[in-house]
Amino acid sequence: MILSLCIILIAIPVSAEDFTSCTRSYNLVLVLSPSGVTEQAVQLVYGSSLHPADAPGDLRGKVLSGDGRILQEFPLWDPRIQFGEDIVVDEKGNVTKVSGILKQEKKATLAVMFPHSPDAATFALYDAKGSLMKSVDLSPAENKATWNCTPDYGIPSRNYDGGTSSVLPIVVIAGLVVLIVAAGAGWYFFKGKKPGNNQT
Repeated sequence: MILSLCIILIAIPVSAEDFTSCTRSYNLVLVLSPSGVTEQAVQLVYGSSLHPADAPGDLRGKVLSGDGRILQEFPLWDPRIQFGEDIVVDEKGNVTKVSGILKQEKKATLAVMFPHSPDAATFALYDAKGSLMKSVDLSPAENKATWNCTPDYGIPSRNYDGGTSSVLPIVVIAGLVVLIVAAGAGWYFFKGKKPGNNQT
């Protein structure tokens, strides 16, 4: 059973598209302060970040095309709103008091990542009232996604005669060998425990 399972796993094809780590995305780093919103970084990277339509957040991000069409729209949490727990511990390490914390900071950093689109031209950030806070031009984005992203997270493949062998199949084969050895040891142990097979 174990051997069959391992063979099935090896036979499943894996491609870069199956891994969100190889998705080309825009990565924006914005600083929110009383004086406004400033850009710290506008980049193209490998990675992804989900933005559910029903996610909590007072801010709203919109990705616009050159002619103003909305390509993507999603809510964003305002990083200036911070919450957590204040925990008081006595000398013995016991928790004696837990109280919630909610505060509004004047300045915070907002990181936004969304999938790359050839039609994307601008990212617009809106506040809870629908007022435009910042418009970011995506055309000068610094391209950080220039390396060969692969399913094995960028581990380089080694070329051998007859083709290319990656590190990933080696790891799978090594795991298969360990499972076979473990199964054989278990069978030997079980056989030795049968009546009449006790050794002195």
